[in-house]
This record gives sequence, structure tokens and C-alpha cells, in this order.
Amino acid sequence: MNQFDVVYAIGNGSRWHDNELRFSLRAIEKNLKGVRNIVIVGKQPNFIDKNNVIFIPADDPLQSNADGNIALKVMKACMDERISEDFLFINDDHIINAPMHVSDIGFYHCGNFESFPETFWHSELHRQRLKRTYEVLRKKGYSTFHFDIHVPIIINKKKFLEIVPTFDFKFDIGYTMKSIYANPVVPANKKEHVGDLKIKIFNFKTLEKLKEIFESATFISYNDNGLNGYLKYFLAYYLSLPSKYETYDMEKDPVIHILEYLSIENRDYKKGVELYNKYGRNTNLKVIFRHKESEKTREKLMYKLAQLCES
Repeated sequence: MNQFDVVYAIGNGSRWHDNELRFSLRAIEKNLKGVRNIVIVGKQPNFIDKNNVIFIPADDPLQSNADGNIALKVMKACMDERISEDFLFINDDHIINAPMHVSDIGFYHCGNFESFPETFWHSELHRQRLKRTYEVLRKKGYSTFHFDIHVPIIINKKKFLEIVPTFDFKFDIGYTMKSIYANPVVPANKKEHVGDLKIKIFNFKTLEKLKEIFESATFISYNDNGLNGYLKYFLAYYLSLPSKYETYDMEKDPVIHILEYLSIENRDYKKGVELYNKYGRNTNLKVIFRHKESEKTREKLMYKLAQLCES
């Protein structure tokens, strides 16, 4: 079977010290076969082992055009002779959650833009960009499927460099990259609805719900709204083994310390007070917790510690 490079485009937007990339890489090492090299285009986090990845420096020159900056990074990968002709493009907030070979990954979409309700377009900047993408694809006579759905996609270097520059993706807020690539390039019989292969975590989930998601989904993605304390804790234990692409393990997030404590059946009250003194924000509560232990203050302390994990 063919070997593929895996390409990440990394910018400066991480709210978790680039640990999103750390856990995506751990999932790749655990579940994905057919990987030749890991390629990082853009920013290289400190924990990355420079001997085990290919690094291509790149900036983000476009304003209010995140997809345009990603497309420019992917173009850099396509122009680099070290990179395989076909490679897997993946984002750092994607988790490959089931054993597979790179060649098993299809060209997934979530439906045709033409069937989306009018209300879909009336929200954040990303959906405005999707609407521009739909309109330009239709104008050029291409199919109009939504491929920008937070799952990896195989990209051919030659075809990417031929097709994507024909779209003025650097202008204004740009277009969504995977849709302007896959609609013109991928044959109709290879365009596949993602169905229930992917689950997204775009809001708060309990530990029980996260366990259910990770037991069933093939692909998992999350955004900043979904990346709260419970997901950080879950990832740290679900993907606990460092990959060969890391030089050191991550420093435990405060929420992990708190959830470890909350998972103990007979919790030491003083230890809980220490945690709230260190990570809590309400100075009045810190005084109350330190000076009086009662059933009521214990209950309040546990509630406040749990609250810290939800943000």
C-alpha cells in the first residue's frame, strides 16, 4: 500500500498551548496506518521533535481570511519536493478515532449547499465564507457540496496547484479551501456523504457523553466552545501515551488536577481548599473555605471546583 505524508497547517490561534496538535498526533500514531512523514506548515510548537517532522515555515498574511491563510500553507506543502504527491490534510482539532489506513479515508461532505435553508447563512463569518464558496462554485459550473466539515481529506499536489489558484481565495474573507478543491477535482462517484462517521464537540459535554462519543465515532472534531475542562481531562487520559513526534509530555492543565481530585470517593477537604485557593477566583469564598469546614462548605467547595472545569 502507498505511504502518505500527513500535513497540518498551524497558526497562532490555539487557546491550549497547541495541545490540540499533541492529541491529534497521538491519535494518528495510535490509529492511522500508511503514514510516511508528519509535515507542519506554519508555526512549530515547542514540544514537537524536529527530528521526526518536516517543518515548513509560513505566516498568516491575510486578515479576516483564515481559510485563505490555510490555503497558502497547503500550497507551500504542494510546492515542496519532500512531500508525497498525495497527502492527507488534517487540522489539529481533528481526532482519527478508529484504526484505518490513509487510503481508506474518503472525500466526505455533509450535503449540497443548494439544499441548505436560507437561515443557515445568517450567522458568523465562517458561514458567510461558505455562502461565497457556494456562489463561486455555482458560477463556475462546479458541484456545490460542503466539504469543509472537520474531517481529514486526501489532497493531490498537482491538482491542488492547478485548481485552487483559479479561485480568488485571497480576496476579502475568501472561500473555504476544501470545497473549492474537492468540488472541481473529486469525481462524482467518489464524493461521499459523511453520515454518522463524524461527531463534533462544539459545546459542553459531560464526561459520560464524551465517553459515549469516543466509543462510537470514527472521526471527532471540536472547537473552542467544546474544548472545556472535561474534554481536556478526557483527552489526557484517553490519549495518554506521548507520540514519537513529541519531545516532552504536556504540563497538566489545572482542570486535570481538579478532576482527578473530584474523581476520588473520599476527598480530603483541605486538598480541595488548596486547589480552590490555587485556581479559584472568588476571594471571599477562599476565606470561607479556609476557616470553616462543614457539610455546607464542603458541598459548596465541590460545586465551585466542578464549575471551574466547565469553562
